[in-house]
Amino acid sequence: MVNLGSPFRHGFIGCLVLMVVFPSAFVRAADEKPLTQEQLMEMSTGTLKAYPDEVVKYVNKRGVTFFPTSTNLKWLEKAGVHQSVIAAVRAKVASQMRIKVCRFVCDDSSTAKKFEESMIRSLVNSKQGEIPPFGYIPLDRNPGPPQGFDNEVKPEPNVFYILLQGWIRKTPSGFSVDPQVIYQDPSGKQHPLPDAGNAPKSFTVQTLESAAAEVIYWGINTVRMFGET
Repeated sequence: MVNLGSPFRHGFIGCLVLMVVFPSAFVRAADEKPLTQEQLMEMSTGTLKAYPDEVVKYVNKRGVTFFPTSTNLKWLEKAGVHQSVIAAVRAKVASQMRIKVCRFVCDDSSTAKKFEESMIRSLVNSKQGEIPPFGYIPLDRNPGPPQGFDNEVKPEPNVFYILLQGWIRKTPSGFSVDPQVIYQDPSGKQHPLPDAGNAPKSFTVQTLESAAAEVIYWGINTVRMFGET
């Protein structure tokens, strides 16, 4: 039988007090990786249910691994996750996001380079990085290869990338263009987003600049629509 006056008793009580006063110290203290949707729900509805402010601190410090679509956020809300935590997730992902223009695949490297530069210029000049409900998403000013990244161009850790990719082909009347929006999560996995519709299909040397701007507008709209799903 344990002596209630022993050092063991005092240490045990002290540990309990620490768990009540500083619960976050006992929740995966050594794990600094971004939170998965399951981990966030486990914290919010279990270990730290009575401490939503602590969960918010975890979100702000570590980030998350999932894109906060309307469906995902409603799922968290329905599971009992506090509104302050959901708001923190939305804000944190906005800070984790980057828009990256990739070199479109094209047999004519000069045309591909001009199209890439025109897309970046359109983003910078028109400030089209505004994606509701996240707000302004920064532009990664280092253009990527067709697939987004390679041995020379590498992703930053814990960042959601919106990759603008595509193909340009020579046609009798000019060029055809087939753009695509890919979102790359912090683990490096890429997810093609559903087409928002009305993407530009063709351009000429004279209309290259406006076609690149249309691709940017279409890409931003595609991400916005995906966030609303």
